[in-house]
Amino acid sequence: MSARLMLDLDLQRLDAVAVLGRGPAADAREAEQRLWESALVSAWREADEIERLPLPQQWDEDVKRRAAALAARVEDLAAHRSDVAARAEL
Repeated sequence: MSARLMLDLDLQRLDAVAVLGRGPAADAREAEQRLWESALVSAWREADEIERLPLPQQWDEDVKRRAAALAARVEDLAAHRSDVAARAEL
């Protein structure tokens, strides 16, 4: 799942966004990008946390629900990324 989260950004970039992206945004597009990258950071960390759990614990029902919610969030992030790319081509 972590590979899917990369979506053209590496972990160093995500960490930089988490730290540096806190000031005021220059425009709506930048604000939207910051929100997307913040959600990506959150999803990345959630995936990392789940993947680090011992295998037997990964089969826990709560962890399965977390993983399912994370998968849905990743799909939303990927769809948003595609929407932005499509708009950029217009």
